Amino acid sequence: MARRQLPWRAYWPLAFVLVAGAALVPCVRQRTGSSAMPDAALADWDIPRLAAYLNRKGLKLRVVSTMNACDSELTAYLTTTDRGWEELNRPLRGRAHIDRWRGTLYCERGPSGGDWADLVRDWGDCCLIVGPFLLFGDRELLGQVRAALSDLGQPED
Repeated sequence: MARRQLPWRAYWPLAFVLVAGAALVPCVRQRTGSSAMPDAALADWDIPRLAAYLNRKGLKLRVVSTMNACDSELTAYLTTTDRGWEELNRPLRGRAHIDRWRGTLYCERGPSGGDWADLVRDWGDCCLIVGPFLLFGDRELLGQVRAALSDLGQPED
């Protein structure tokens, strides 16, 4: 029994779908805030250590507790502004209010691999998850954080 071969044109739709799918993977990863960094590299870090690392990378962040006159190990604001707690605590967290977050990030430390899927879906490109940390705020500052942490798996000079 002779096999009938399809003409080469019949394979174009399949090739297009495969190439388009491969091209979208990095976009989806960035949009959902996922990171290529291993969780293990950040697993033992707290917010002050994260901020210190980012500052060594040139971000010039100031850590402000989310609780007035209290140190908080699980949540903090990371800001390049001179705003105090009262000003930083006002803006609502959400894409509709992102213009009020210029120069500032909300940072929360949770369990590594924490379930922040609902927040990521709501906050979209205004958030980033790196290891046990969830960050929300200024998109440009999030990009700088992502870039500063991108070489975390590499040994420092």
